[in-house]
Amino acid sequence: VGILALFCIGYAVTGLLIPDEETETEAATEDKTVPLFRVTEDGLTALSFTYDRDGDGTAEFWDFLRSEDGNTWVWSGDARVPIGGSAFYTYSSTLASVTATKVIRGVTEEQLAEFELTAPWKTVYFTDAAGGEQSFCMGAYNAYNGTYCAYINGDKTTVYLIGDDLSEAFEKPIESLVSHDDLPAF
Repeated sequence: VGILALFCIGYAVTGLLIPDEETETEAATEDKTVPLFRVTEDGLTALSFTYDRDGDGTAEFWDFLRSEDGNTWVWSGDARVPIGGSAFYTYSSTLASVTATKVIRGVTEEQLAEFELTAPWKTVYFTDAAGGEQSFCMGAYNAYNGTYCAYINGDKTTVYLIGDDLSEAFEKPIESLVSHDDLPAF
């Protein structure tokens, strides 16, 4: 009887000290709704990103600035090329809505390589209307759950699993950014 009583007391104490799975699941769900970037839908003033035109792993770097009047965008490669603003609205709204489905903290260099983040395939830098500079780098894609591994603002010790919205937004061909209606006639 003494052993049974000791067992019951031990079970009760253990139940109080170890949180149940439902509590842990609720906490993880709260993390899913936390936005990763501070940007409003019309709040980008500068945007730079790598673009792999041929899909062969050699990325080009593209750099764009919002004009002083705020109505148009300018490509740093040639300010005479008219750039359409609708794509940049898509970039802004996508960045404003990104959330992580999982956060992995304390990532080591070895783990960073496993996540394919030692040489990310996509890097994006942007400046918001308040002048805050932010960035993200994307690595491995998990086809099972449809997420990419990414780190933000240069912090390689924290990896976020994010949906494919960012990838899709920044996979538009560069030529699609040109405003064809505003091209000069030759």
